[in-house]
Amino acid sequence: VDEGGLARPEPGELSLAPPTGGCGRIRVEFVTPFRVKHRNVFQRTPDFHVVVRAALRRVAELEELFGDGEPDLDYRALVAGAGEVEADLSACRWHDMVRKSSRQKRVMKYGGIVGAAVYEGDLAPYLPLLRYCQTAHLGKQTAFGLGRITVEAGP
Repeated sequence: VDEGGLARPEPGELSLAPPTGGCGRIRVEFVTPFRVKHRNVFQRTPDFHVVVRAALRRVAELEELFGDGEPDLDYRALVAGAGEVEADLSACRWHDMVRKSSRQKRVMKYGGIVGAAVYEGDLAPYLPLLRYCQTAHLGKQTAFGLGRITVEAGP
């Protein structure tokens, strides 16, 4: 319970354990803007390989800082396999936001991808990464609440 009398949930253990069974379809909803660069350019579509690269970076950083060190993942194989995944990105769009920076004394414009994407293929290896990022968020400026995602897995 916090100072205001509100109950706060206990933080759960984030896991990279592989799922039991296969996974052929994942729906990812980008609830708050997903801001990510690939080859130094902000991406306007959440291609699966870009999402996976961002998830790998986020998980590796958090596990290095707060976990048991860098996770034992085959980064190259995961990124290569992500390129084979089919994507329906038609429900995604770019959303611009603004905030006032008290440090810089000006209005900052930033945006990212919102909406839902459906990915199909051999997705079982990616499900733990995406579920981890449901809690940890994904992409740039997560400290401002950006990169919140939800993940629904199908057979």
